[in-house]
Amino acid sequence: MTNQLTSNGGSGQPPPPPPMPIQAPEPEPEPAPTPPPVPVPDLNLEELELMMNWYTIDLHPFSTNLEYKVVWQKALQRESLTHPFLMHEILAVSALELGRRKGCNAVNANRRSYTAIALGHHLRAVALSQPLLGDVNGENCKAIFLLSNLLTTFEFGSPPRAWDPSHSCRPIDQFHRVLLLARGMEQLQSTAVDRTKDGEFDTLIKPDSHSPGLPADAKAALCSLRQLNGNYEQYSIYNEKNVYNAAIDQVESMLAQIYAGATRPNPAVMWATKVPPLYLELMRAYKPMALVVLAHYCVILHHFKGVWWVDGWSVPLLRAIWSSLDEEWRPSLRWVAEVTGFTS
Repeated sequence: MTNQLTSNGGSGQPPPPPPMPIQAPEPEPEPAPTPPPVPVPDLNLEELELMMNWYTIDLHPFSTNLEYKVVWQKALQRESLTHPFLMHEILAVSALELGRRKGCNAVNANRRSYTAIALGHHLRAVALSQPLLGDVNGENCKAIFLLSNLLTTFEFGSPPRAWDPSHSCRPIDQFHRVLLLARGMEQLQSTAVDRTKDGEFDTLIKPDSHSPGLPADAKAALCSLRQLNGNYEQYSIYNEKNVYNAAIDQVESMLAQIYAGATRPNPAVMWATKVPPLYLELMRAYKPMALVVLAHYCVILHHFKGVWWVDGWSVPLLRAIWSSLDEEWRPSLRWVAEVTGFTS
């Protein structure tokens, strides 16, 4: 048999496939045309200064806990962009802090008073939020919660010297209004939290963990205060003695948190929300026992004097209390004077 040669030289293998055609590269897309510049307004340097300052001060007024601050900061950044009333109150608190740090007569580069700017933004925030306070819902509840905290901070941070150069408004009268606002804001916070479904603010509202305890001198002072209340027989208002006992109990509770190392200055605010409403009326009426209890509350304010928005109340209040009390009541302030360093 004759062997037949194959076309590839007798190897018996099929020919290699033809080479693949080389595809030309696709042309790169044309770059998008640069959009023409749009007109932009001049920078509002006043508000920029306030925003820059905001991020240099303690971002949350009620805690030094880092996790707490992170939640607070993120929520404020998000909610303030869609709720102008919250942005105005942020600017108000920032201007208030600047004014207090630089002095009550300090002005910005435009010769505008920081305290006046603070009040302007504050009033704008109140006006914008007012229609919403009776309709807290899922869309605005977080912004309302944050606003209520800032409004409380603003009121506590505005001692008499900030707004009234003549000091015609007595410290006790003005502080009574601050305490009333704190009570109202606490109710608003509760409503807002009830509308918040995702638990974002759980970190913000959970209480600090501590083991309350009072030093011996504080226990003795509060015991003497209760004895003074129990022995006094000239009260003219029904249930007045029980109201004072309840207010003293709250002073003790808040002081116990402080001496146990509580990290938040909440006791300064919480006391106002816990005392009976009648106590605040007795305080406004300058009832002697109400003023003595208020003086003991000033120890709480004194403890947080390093918190800028609390500092500035204890001394004016103690002076006003001392001058309003007769000689028979003044010895009951001995412990308060020792702790705070107050001198008449």
